[in-house]
Parts: sequence; C-alpha cells; structure tokens
Amino acid sequence: MKIILSESQVNKIMDKIHDDWKEKGGKLVKTYSFPTYEEVIDFVVKVSEVAKKQNHHPEMVVGHDTVKVMLFDHEKGEVSDKCHKFTKSIDKMVDSEESLDERSRTLANTRKKVLFPRSAMMANPNRFKEYDKEVKGINEEKSEDLFDEFADTRMGGAEKIAKNAKEKGGFSMLTYHHFVVKLPYYKKASEGKFNMEDSKKEFTKTLKSISLNMNQTDFQREVGRLEVLGELLIKHKGK
Repeated sequence: MKIILSESQVNKIMDKIHDDWKEKGGKLVKTYSFPTYEEVIDFVVKVSEVAKKQNHHPEMVVGHDTVKVMLFDHEKGEVSDKCHKFTKSIDKMVDSEESLDERSRTLANTRKKVLFPRSAMMANPNRFKEYDKEVKGINEEKSEDLFDEFADTRMGGAEKIAKNAKEKGGFSMLTYHHFVVKLPYYKKASEGKFNMEDSKKEFTKTLKSISLNMNQTDFQREVGRLEVLGELLIKHKGK
C-alpha cells in the first residue's frame, strides 16, 4: 500500500526534522518562520503570555519573518525540565493554530465552490463580471479602514512587547528600544495621518544612518524605525 503525501505535508515533516529544538551553547534553541510580520508579532505576544504564566522567560530574536527562541534556566544554570515544559507549550500552541488555519482554508474553499461553482461561471460569465465589479468597489472603500486597523493592531502588539521587555530589564532593554520607537509611527498611521512621501524620505534617511559603528541601543532603535517605515510603506502601497 502506497501512502502519497501532499507537498504541504512533506514540507511540514521536513520542517520538523530540520527545525526542531536543538541544544546550542547550553540553551534550547528553535527558529519559527511566519509568512507575515503581523504573525511574527502575534507569536511574540503569545509567547510572552506563556512566559508570564510559567514564570520562565525566553530570549527572543525577532526578524521580519522569523522568531528565534532561546531557553535557559538561570536559577539552575542549565537547561531544565522547566525549559522543556515551555518548549512543549509553545509547540502545542503553534500546532493548534496551524490546524485551525488549515481548517479555515478548507471551509473557505468549500464555501467558494458552493456559492460560485465553475460550471455556473462558465455558463454566465457576464453575471459574474458585475459581481466582480461590486466586490472591487467594496474592497476599495474598505482599503483605507483596513490600513488604519492594520496600524492599530500593530501598535497594540508593539506596546505589549515593549512593556514586557522593559519590565524584564537587562538585555531585554534592546528589544524595548527596538519596539518602542515604532509606536508613534503606528499611532499616526492608525489616525489616518500617514504621509507616503514623507515616510519614503525618512526611510531613505534612516537606512543611510545605520552603521556598524553605532552602539547596540541606537542600532536597535534605528533598525526598528526602518522596519516600521518599510512595513507601513509596503502596506499602504498595496491597499
């Protein structure tokens, strides 16, 4: 009996093989990948909530589409059962969300096929052209609101991360400076005050100002500024 796996199933298995928790330098380490920066922020916020509940705080390196999580028990001076418990909680959370996403996609595709079967579209294409125009008009009206909501959601996530990092202190203050600098930009965008041309100029200026000669705090702050400007410019362009 042959078992045929879909491409997504193969990729998921390979991800688990190549990107499982590994012990490096006395720490448990794993890098999670996400399709969007919004999901990166959402993941960081949820990990922070787990950290509070378990009173065990991991180090996290946040990228545009990845989060590197590092665990170490400072009280015992080594990787402990507490660390392994935390890894299971995070993996369970991620696996649960992946299952929900897959189920949502399946339901959405099924609904689309029921409402708009291909045979109906082929039989009466003009009817669906009118529908497409109507949907396009609705989407254009909503695009501005969606951008404002996007910025507001991002601001909420950045506020939580900055607050948690500040409470933790120490090296986490680098994370604090990386995210707190983003807040005024998100706030301005959420209030409908985003200016495309001014933001392009500031993005270029910030990019030129980043240097390896900067101290860590200034570097994190300017990289954070570059990230939020780039993110808002790309989102605004596509709305």
